[in-house]
Amino acid sequence: MKVRKFFNKKYCETMHKSNGRMLYAKINEFSITGMPCGIPFRNPGSYGPVDCQKIIDEQENIIIMKRGNLELAEKNLVLLVTTEECENEEHLHFIEPTHRTVDW
Repeated sequence: MKVRKFFNKKYCETMHKSNGRMLYAKINEFSITGMPCGIPFRNPGSYGPVDCQKIIDEQENIIIMKRGNLELAEKNLVLLVTTEECENEEHLHFIEPTHRTVDW
C-alpha cells in the first residue's frame, strides 16, 4: 500500500532511521500537519481508495515531527498555515506550543 509505505518513510526521516515502521499506537508522540482536508491521520488500513489517493497527492505537504524536537522548532510558538479552504476544520492537527510548523 502506497500510503503505508509513505507514512513509514516519513517516520524514518523523522526518527533518523534507515528503515522502520510508523508506530500508530504511539501517535500522540508525533505532530502531523499537511493532511488533506477532512482526512485525519490514522492507520492507513482504515482509509478508502479515494482518501489514499488524496494523501498521495498531498504527500509533499505532509510533515511528521516528533514532539519535543526543539532542533526543528521554535519554543512556545505555534503557526499553522494552509493554502486551501476547507469547510471541515477537523483535518487540522494542532501541535503543542513547543513546535512551529509551516505547511505551504
